[in-house]
Amino acid sequence: MANEFLDIYDDQERWIGVQSRDRAHSLGLWHKTFHCWIGGYWQGEPVLVLQQRSRNKDMHPGLLDVSSAGHLLHGETPEDGIREVREELGLALNVSDMIFVGVSRQSFVAPNIIDHEYCYEYAFWMMQPILPDVFTLDTTEVAGIFPISLHILYDLFSHQDETLHNVQGWKQTPEGLCATTLPVNVHSFVPRDPTYYLDWVMWFKQHMPES
Repeated sequence: MANEFLDIYDDQERWIGVQSRDRAHSLGLWHKTFHCWIGGYWQGEPVLVLQQRSRNKDMHPGLLDVSSAGHLLHGETPEDGIREVREELGLALNVSDMIFVGVSRQSFVAPNIIDHEYCYEYAFWMMQPILPDVFTLDTTEVAGIFPISLHILYDLFSHQDETLHNVQGWKQTPEGLCATTLPVNVHSFVPRDPTYYLDWVMWFKQHMPES
């Protein structure tokens, strides 16, 4: 992947320049990202759609993450991040389809990486059934998708549950998306403040339409 260039901000979200993605992560420079959480009904139950990151990703390979997310490139607005939904999941959304929920500040520190992000958070509720033929995955980014019930997610993140739950979803294969089962617990997700995931579960519980 060619190195991307990002707008860089200070800790008050004031623009201070442009830097490569690699340098932003090595120096711990604040930059902006786009998050879109997708909810819907699957098998009659309210769910959030989680993507499983490709095992070839440089950060958090194979872990479950936001439905669709990515860096905002130099010159892009938060709304431009909607391209990620199309590129990663094959869903053609309009900005008007999404609800802007707010901005979260998130940091991740590991050897050789310091990732500081202003995450622009959006929600989308799928009115159509959540079925595998709705999605076309970019396999360089996404290994699979898993519609996980709000009930399971609440238990996982309200209690930091290490019990394994078998969740159903679809993984990309040469023949297309195929059904699979994945054992998950709280450690199966990209490490973030646990309240972040729990806040999203509660948001969808409060805002989801009737099935």
